[in-house]
Amino acid sequence: MSNRHFHRRYQSVEMEPMDDSSDNSNQTWLQDGLASMQLKRSEMNKLIMDYLVHEGFKEAAERFREEAGIEPVNLRLAESNAPQNARGESGESVNKCQKNNITTTLKKDAHQKQTNSKLLGTSASEIDKTLDDWPSKVETPEMMDKRIEVRQLIEEGDILKSQTLINLYYPELLDNHKNVYFRLQQQHLIEMIRQQRISDVLAYVHDHLSVDELGDLTEMERTLALLAYEKPDKSPYASLLQPSQRLQLASDINDIILQETTGNVEQTKPRLVTLLTLLFWTQSELERKKIQFPKMTDLVNGTIIEPRH
Repeated sequence: MSNRHFHRRYQSVEMEPMDDSSDNSNQTWLQDGLASMQLKRSEMNKLIMDYLVHEGFKEAAERFREEAGIEPVNLRLAESNAPQNARGESGESVNKCQKNNITTTLKKDAHQKQTNSKLLGTSASEIDKTLDDWPSKVETPEMMDKRIEVRQLIEEGDILKSQTLINLYYPELLDNHKNVYFRLQQQHLIEMIRQQRISDVLAYVHDHLSVDELGDLTEMERTLALLAYEKPDKSPYASLLQPSQRLQLASDINDIILQETTGNVEQTKPRLVTLLTLLFWTQSELERKKIQFPKMTDLVNGTIIEPRH
């Protein structure tokens, strides 16, 4: 399976100013809190499994599940014959149990939570929301296979076939998400321009695109502007030809499919990605407030630099 690039976005949040007199107490709370907060390996495994399943690494997820000893019914991945009533209560009870395990570890007591909110602004509530937003339904292996198939086709640039499968597997998706349909059309044009099929590009625009169907006119103008250059990959719009363009589209459609199939419209990214985004945001806020803390400087190797005293 191809490597994927994921764009993480977050907004800066303004927080209430704190008195200098509270710096020492907050410093002590932060150090004591970090020392006392231990995330169980089983809970870390669930976060990793959630990431692998969300991003479509099925074989890796299955191998990880076997090596880590995780139950088959895990987060969004469930056995297709798992007992479940019409309201999905079996899946809900499993999800609630998993949610409570992680919640118990990350939220020690009400006092720490209140202090955390005061120190980090909205991050505490965001963490709570992340842990609470477990999907209302689980995803069967068959559902996952279909989602992976669509994603891989987009990553490979086979846009028309991916669109055919989307219509087959998720008949209402493109009707409910007009922007997704436009982006698929745009990507198909990009793939033809990449292959220098200029006559096919002009025919497709003539036969399939009208003024009412252009969607984002600016984006379509950027796409068609590639035709004006002998070497489009050297043009000001060369970013459209980068693999990241495909990967971002595949990732966004993957998220939408999960929303449609699990009924969870709030959670669009793996919880691990959300928590890491919160980690970097929190570090930025602590640095802005000139608070000393153990800082993670290398995510890949897990390198943490202790504060200087």
